Amino acid sequence: MNEQKLMSLRWIQPALGGTGLLATSFVLSCAGDLGSRSERTVGLLLIASLFYLIAVQNVLRKSTRALGLLGCVWIATVAVAPRVVFLTRAPSLSEDLSRYRWEGQVQAAARNPYLVTPDDPTLASLRDETYPQVSGHDVRAVYGPLWEQVELWTYRLAHWIAPGRPEDQLLWMKLPSLLGDLAAIGLLLLLLKARGLPLQRVLVWAWCPLTWVEFWGEGHMDSCLAALLLAALLAARRERWALSGLLLAAGGLIKYWPFFLLPLFATYGLRPWWRPRWRVLLVGLPLALLAAWPYLAALPDLFSRNASFATGFLGGWRNNDSLFGVVWWLSGHDGIIAKRLSLALIGILALCAVGRRAALERVTLEFVAALLLVAANVHPWYLAWLLPLLAVEPSPAAFLWVALMPLAYAVLADYRATGAWHGSTARRWWIYLPVFAAWACRRIGVWASQGGMRWLRTLKSSDG
Repeated sequence: MNEQKLMSLRWIQPALGGTGLLATSFVLSCAGDLGSRSERTVGLLLIASLFYLIAVQNVLRKSTRALGLLGCVWIATVAVAPRVVFLTRAPSLSEDLSRYRWEGQVQAAARNPYLVTPDDPTLASLRDETYPQVSGHDVRAVYGPLWEQVELWTYRLAHWIAPGRPEDQLLWMKLPSLLGDLAAIGLLLLLLKARGLPLQRVLVWAWCPLTWVEFWGEGHMDSCLAALLLAALLAARRERWALSGLLLAAGGLIKYWPFFLLPLFATYGLRPWWRPRWRVLLVGLPLALLAAWPYLAALPDLFSRNASFATGFLGGWRNNDSLFGVVWWLSGHDGIIAKRLSLALIGILALCAVGRRAALERVTLEFVAALLLVAANVHPWYLAWLLPLLAVEPSPAAFLWVALMPLAYAVLADYRATGAWHGSTARRWWIYLPVFAAWACRRIGVWASQGGMRWLRTLKSSDG
């Protein structure tokens, strides 16, 4: 009897957290256009984040035992219900899904998305009721060539299923994001099993409001990146290093930053580390050539100073940045210099990660978190890069970061009113100052405990 009472008490917090998540997802589903009243949306998402943290805090305790059938059903229910609710919702917090469809539409018309922009007069015939929602009317494609191919074939499928119905096609453009999310859940379960960790930690990803809002609601691609990263980690744990390199290369051909992880995977666990596993570094070259082949005509223009790629990644645009703001200030407010310095810092961080003796998941988590901190743009869905790693290597500061990230959507009020995006105002410090404080307190606590242990050992040796 006492054992049953103890088990029931252990599941009070997950039950409370799950119930709160179900309630807030239902309220959000009835809220209409989430971007039109961003203050209400931010408040509801923060409440959902609070319930999420309540559930996660309990599940990450070492004392949590294996799940019974009821626990498995409850985790599945809370994971599935909000996803179903957001599945048929049109995007209202981001314009990216419309951009995905436009780039697929352009390629279906035999044009190169790296050479044209949405406002190109020669593409006027492609404009429909979704055109005002397409982001960056004067910007060419900036995603990797593998993602461009995904956009093309997803658009062709959507056009075949819903011909002449652009709004319905837009919903079908979510398909890669949905599959990436489901794959991430399955791969995370495999990684947890390989690490000998409780499988209920999967709710770190499956219950996070970020996953069902950003992937099932807004259709962002980053779930695919998270799935590829998990697959690469799982392959590395099984010592299938060539496969892990290929998976990271696939991620880099979607959104570039996974390329920075290749040196880490190529040298992890090696002594000396300067003799890398060359197959990890080189195995992705055929895939890169195959993915880039349809777009080679854009190569001479792609990295020119006036190209939209340079404007997007090396220009002056900032959004919800933290430490990049310091780099920007030190550069004399020169966006191009600041972003080049930021890229150099990311490269240095990647090199510093080489040779670390911590678990590969821990080193990867620290590098990805550092990359986001020095990046010029940090959208809420970018934190999905951290989420699966947190299930394996928890970090209180990172969980707080995920929970507070809905505050970044406060920018939508000004954007809807003025049409101008001001994503790096002082209010972003409501996110970053608590995160930095949590990290500092954690580090101070670790250092203090280590110092106390050394003092006790010294005391015992002197008594001896």
